[in-house]
Amino acid sequence: MNFVAIDVETADSSTRAICQIGIAKYINGFLIEEWVSLINPEVEFDPICISKHGIYEEDVVDAPTFPEVVEKLSYFMNGPICVSHGSFDRDAISKAFQKYSIPPINITWLDSIVAARRTWPEVSSKGYGLANLCEMIGYQFNHHDALEDAKAAGAVLIALLKDSNQNIDTLMEIVNRPVKSKWEKTSHSREGNPDGGLFGEVILFSDFSSEDKERYSGLASQCGCNVVDGYSKKVTILVVPRLDVSEKEKTGKYKKVEEGIAKGLNHQLLDENGFLKLIESATTEQY
Repeated sequence: MNFVAIDVETADSSTRAICQIGIAKYINGFLIEEWVSLINPEVEFDPICISKHGIYEEDVVDAPTFPEVVEKLSYFMNGPICVSHGSFDRDAISKAFQKYSIPPINITWLDSIVAARRTWPEVSSKGYGLANLCEMIGYQFNHHDALEDAKAAGAVLIALLKDSNQNIDTLMEIVNRPVKSKWEKTSHSREGNPDGGLFGEVILFSDFSSEDKERYSGLASQCGCNVVDGYSKKVTILVVPRLDVSEKEKTGKYKKVEEGIAKGLNHQLLDENGFLKLIESATTEQY
């Protein structure tokens, strides 16, 4: 049971703006070393993100930037299996390397959410969020602190290994069995945060600029929505810039959702303001 667990917090929803990194190193299932640092993401902070982790822009003024901690990341992550709870942290690390045009570290990732889904299917009704799993295994932690969340992911993995009587290499094989998902085919698609207040919603954005779609996709996924780029009957929310448009101005996605509503499908239409109010409400309820 040798691995490191990592978690990040971000200043905005883009996942490129890491403002805190926490890493916990385990040997034979025991925590032997830990590291945490605020990071200056060199961007403005989103109030919604601040409400989650409590880190403000002024807190990181004198903190290192991402390139200044790459050597530390390489020390911990280049070699051992790296555990993250979900894809958010992996995506953030990858995009940070891209943002600064830094050659990436050779990282072997293990997703503890996928491991939990394939080991504890009975937990599906409660969700596989870090808080739910830690409650189940009796591990207490301070959620949305990067080091605390990293150690919580480590505790979940250790419990998984003990409960399944597997070694970490076997668990890696199980986790990495290919599972095709149409949500992975598009650049803006994202998995919803299992702890989010809107977990279970499937959201689709239409007629937005690529920049706005990226930003709103991040907000939606942090609040629990699965974000997709194509229409299907599973879509529960379509967001468009405005609802008061003529029939000629309606996109194909808009018309399909209207048809679905007429047939009694679980579809909802929201304009940009309605979406932002929904996100604000979900964030308030969650935190």
